[in-house]
Amino acid sequence: MACRVWLVLACLLVVLVGVAAIYAITKWSLQMLRAEAPLSWRAVALVAAYAISFTAIVLAVLIAVAVAFAVAEVARCACSPHL
Repeated sequence: MACRVWLVLACLLVVLVGVAAIYAITKWSLQMLRAEAPLSWRAVALVAAYAISFTAIVLAVLIAVAVAFAVAEVARCACSPHL
């Protein structure tokens, strides 16, 4: 039971870190875009960089949660008396 609590807490922590990173990159991107002319090459590059960063953060969070579940499953199977 304690393992499930730690798993949930670890997943929540990973998600919160991901949300904080997305907030930070969004805030930075909007600040940078305000200084650029609309539809300039620099503005397009900033939007592309934001899209790539956002996608990378979301994928990193999903991978971290999947790894946490995999580790929990391995630990559960290793402690199982049915082996």
